[in-house]
Amino acid sequence: RFTNSPDLMRQPVQLGSWSKYILSLAAISKGLSADSKVCPRTAFAEGRALHRETVPRIGYRDCSGGAHLVTLEEMLAHSDNLAALHLAYAIGRPALAAVMSSLGLEGDSPALAYELAFGTLSAPVEQVAELVQALVGQAYGLPVHSKVHLVNGQTRANAMVPVVARLTGDARRRDLRRLLEAPVHGAPGATMAQWADVLSAGKSATNQTVIRDALGRRFIRTKGWVGYQHQSSTVSLVLLAAPSPRQPLGLANLPAATFDRPYRALLEN
Repeated sequence: RFTNSPDLMRQPVQLGSWSKYILSLAAISKGLSADSKVCPRTAFAEGRALHRETVPRIGYRDCSGGAHLVTLEEMLAHSDNLAALHLAYAIGRPALAAVMSSLGLEGDSPALAYELAFGTLSAPVEQVAELVQALVGQAYGLPVHSKVHLVNGQTRANAMVPVVARLTGDARRRDLRRLLEAPVHGAPGATMAQWADVLSAGKSATNQTVIRDALGRRFIRTKGWVGYQHQSSTVSLVLLAAPSPRQPLGLANLPAATFDRPYRALLEN
């Protein structure tokens, strides 16, 4: 069942790993590049070790002598939460909050670094779409339309377009493009490598946001994707959800192959 609802577009959803786009933008604005390196150092919250998807799950004790460092491109390719956390610490809360504010996104808590690295912040679906549109337009040098088309046929100005252009500048366009492409065409084992034949760039996200469709039915969104298709110059945002609580797809470890067919069907149509 496919739902295109104006109400859905306005609903706040947990960003999940899409928040790493904001981190990437902040990093580039601070002069970092796709080849800049960060340590996926072990971190704790409330006495428990935080995890990432790659092995070792709890990261490394330190990166002395340059051991275990990962580039920002590798961080995006594998959606490395621990590398993202220490990148956020390095950038600093004031700079992160300034980027959030300039994009019109809410979020300036003391835990902002954690919230961006682990994707616990929320934003309306339409703002996520606007951010990806602005990032893709800047990265590929496309003449981005000044308006984003919403599902009800209405349009509104995408205020993020000039903000992204100002924060990155033309000189860092290639770095931004590499970061956007990393989950699809980056290092071996990249999170969206299975769609490299149909996508130029993209990013997946996982969370447990409860949303309501046009009829008011409750759904749990468990997987989401944004993608850029060069052939059609199209940016897509897909949310895959299941009725709750009878069919909770809320398993963060569901293999990506589970969603290959439905996502391909959406991209092709």
